[in-house]
Amino acid sequence: LDARVQQAMLETVRETIEHYGQHRSFAGLAVQLSSDGYAQLPPLEWGMDDATVARFSRDTGIQMPEAKPEERFQVRSKLLTGSQAAAWRNWRNQQVSGFYMQLAALVRGNTERRLVLTTENVFANPQTAEVMRPALGQESPAGRAATVLANSGIDRNTLEQAGVVLCPTRFVEPATP
Repeated sequence: LDARVQQAMLETVRETIEHYGQHRSFAGLAVQLSSDGYAQLPPLEWGMDDATVARFSRDTGIQMPEAKPEERFQVRSKLLTGSQAAAWRNWRNQQVSGFYMQLAALVRGNTERRLVLTTENVFANPQTAEVMRPALGQESPAGRAATVLANSGIDRNTLEQAGVVLCPTRFVEPATP
């Protein structure tokens, strides 16, 4: 969510396009999403620093309750993962989608090039992997995956409507050791 990180990624992509964009085999650019990287957000419990929460409050009109300085993160966490979790998730998704839409426009330029987001490491972090572990009575694996993606700032529908290709992950392994 930090503008400095976004600008660094945009600048890297801009340089790549300047160097290789004229080559006939350059049909797009892939960004590897990773739960331990900067291309997606950590789960909802993260990112509650003063600057980010101030932006969230300004953009949504949702004010944080008054709290002692040493208790502000606990108060934020209770609110943003509780009664305001949907608003927090939606705002985060809008921020990330806006960035990827900007990145896709940069990659596309006046061509047919596409921005591709790969997902092989989306669930690599232990905290994220725990949510994906099957259990009786839980939603389907596809539903769990959609929830994890949404909690990581990845709104598949919005990105696909913007022309971003989100590659599904398929793991193939031998049936026997």
